[in-house]
Amino acid sequence: RRMVRSRPKRRGGLRKPGVTRPSRRVSMANARAMALKCTAVAGSILPIMAMRCDTQTVTDPSHDPDALPVEPAPATNPLVGLLSWCGLALAILASLEVVAIVAQGVAIKQANLGSLYRLGYAFLTNLDAVPLGLILVVAVVLVVLPKVAGQVTDEAQDRQAAFTLGLVGAFALLIVIGSILAVASRIRVDHLRHAAVTSLTWRVLISYLIRNLGTALVALVAAGLALRSRFERPTPIAEAVTPSP
Repeated sequence: RRMVRSRPKRRGGLRKPGVTRPSRRVSMANARAMALKCTAVAGSILPIMAMRCDTQTVTDPSHDPDALPVEPAPATNPLVGLLSWCGLALAILASLEVVAIVAQGVAIKQANLGSLYRLGYAFLTNLDAVPLGLILVVAVVLVVLPKVAGQVTDEAQDRQAAFTLGLVGAFALLIVIGSILAVASRIRVDHLRHAAVTSLTWRVLISYLIRNLGTALVALVAAGLALRSRFERPTPIAEAVTPSP
């Protein structure tokens, strides 16, 4: 008895249920081979690949339980800033007065006097009008007073104090030199007038030196000592070295 084949709906002959085409089997094999190859290549190059920085876990130091607590900066007293500004203002005013005296000495036109004598004559006629040395001493006291009282200062106030003390020291030195030139110019003027330097003149000059040169020397020494004591760095303590056994 002859059996008649039933024609399938698609070309390719008879197909058994549950069986794939040969071309489909080949493509599936190729896909598995490519997947295995990619896995092997990725595993071989993974140790040499650079790790991204955003993959690391970042710990916040504020939430670190082992971190030491940060103490807030202590607040400064408003009077400390007021005293520092007053000292700086006095130092600037005294410095401007010294600059004006020097300018006046340069502007003097006297043929018989040299340049140093003219400068000294300007100091002689102007230093007694304003006690510049005493003003500089007061400026140093105002700047140093917060540290003497044990008050807390910040960095800005320390820089301002250093500038004030440096300004006081520089112009106090100018006043010292100007006072000596003033005495020399007074003697020179009396010599040009053919007048004798009497004992009364010497007493006046000595009192002049005490009022101006003495206070300027006090301001100069005080400014130097204040700079050294206020901004002196602490000496590091040497650690004890235990001998090795």
